[in-house]
Amino acid sequence: MLRASRLRTRKLLSVRGAMLPRMIFNALIERDPDSDVLVGSVPDVRSAYTQGATITEVLERLTEVLEMLAEEGLVNIDGGIAFNTTLRLE
Repeated sequence: MLRASRLRTRKLLSVRGAMLPRMIFNALIERDPDSDVLVGSVPDVRSAYTQGATITEVLERLTEVLEMLAEEGLVNIDGGIAFNTTLRLE
């Protein structure tokens, strides 16, 4: 069974007087059939993957991963982070 959910947020944040749109990343969350753990990734960003027990936990951890990659200068998240989320839970 394939359940797909799309979440799209276009909130604006004020950064030094400028209104910046949130960076919207495509997130894919799948259930590992062997361990029953949820595995999340951002396919467009190399090294952006994690796991968790709940969808919320996976999205929070993906946000942390993107923040760490931003600190290294590998992604731009100046306006904040939002996700288009696809769920594959079988």
